[in-house]
Amino acid sequence: MKQNQKEMIAALVKEGRMAKGYTQKELSELSKISIRSIQRIENGDILPRNYTLKTLAGILEQPFEQFAKILQSQNSNEKEITETEIKKTPALSINKRQRIILSAGIFLTIFFYHGHLLHNHLVSPKLLLSCLFFRR
Repeated sequence: MKQNQKEMIAALVKEGRMAKGYTQKELSELSKISIRSIQRIENGDILPRNYTLKTLAGILEQPFEQFAKILQSQNSNEKEITETEIKKTPALSINKRQRIILSAGIFLTIFFYHGHLLHNHLVSPKLLLSCLFFRR
């Protein structure tokens, strides 16, 4: 379905550009969208974002609603797929023993990391010299 939408948008952009008599380079310069992106859109390689489509629709003097209808059908299909996948996906469950082990591991990691930092800070030569010679 997504490929069909890419092709539909590609046809709208290409037909609009040709109706205005623009080359891809001219459309790129007017829209401030890279020529490579214009090529990808017209070839149906990518599905452009709303901002890009609004920009192109404005320059080509086409109603954005044409593009919006295509994007709406995509969004409704994606929403259905997402809800179906969520229902099929089991929830991640962690039992009590796993939680305790995970908590202890996190605590020990933080504890030893801070111990390492303190050790390096207290044993540093600059600090040792300052403690020996600049006591109050």
